[in-house]
Amino acid sequence: MSIYPNGQCTDVDILAPWVDRYGNLDNARYWAANWQAHGGYVTETPTVGAVVCFQPGTYGAGPNGHVAYVTTVNGAMFTVKEMNFPEGSGWREGRVCAAGPGVSFLLENAPEDDMTEAQAMEAARGIVFNAYRAVWGKDPDSSGSADFWASKGAAAILAGNGLYAMLHDLYAELEQSKPAS
Repeated sequence: MSIYPNGQCTDVDILAPWVDRYGNLDNARYWAANWQAHGGYVTETPTVGAVVCFQPGTYGAGPNGHVAYVTTVNGAMFTVKEMNFPEGSGWREGRVCAAGPGVSFLLENAPEDDMTEAQAMEAARGIVFNAYRAVWGKDPDSSGSADFWASKGAAAILAGNGLYAMLHDLYAELEQSKPAS
């Protein structure tokens, strides 16, 4: 569940729940500055799984700016999944942009070349549990499914890629197997 108004680009926190770590970051135009002010890591380099911040006027962003989720990267070019932009409400995926002025990327953590398997597993478990909470509204049961997905996530984290694809598959499975309310 998002801590931001429903249906806005800031719903990106559903895809990257770690951005809620410091509470409401205000309008999208302020996310990079506020994230960094709280000690978060901001870079000018596109990274899969990052939240990209577009300043007003950049790639058509309005006066409040725009945020989106980075799904693929090819050099300075990147593809996003976004809400409420560029054409009305709803999720959109596939818009290609380029790094440059007015574009910055929030990362959950500063890049670490020496992340251990245990650290990757812990990070992946957090991601998986947040996915269960987002779709099912509760933590996973003890069937082992969460451990399976956490292992896949840890492998993707350590490899430096594939986390978005793993999350996509996880969300699809959770939606399909969602318990009746």
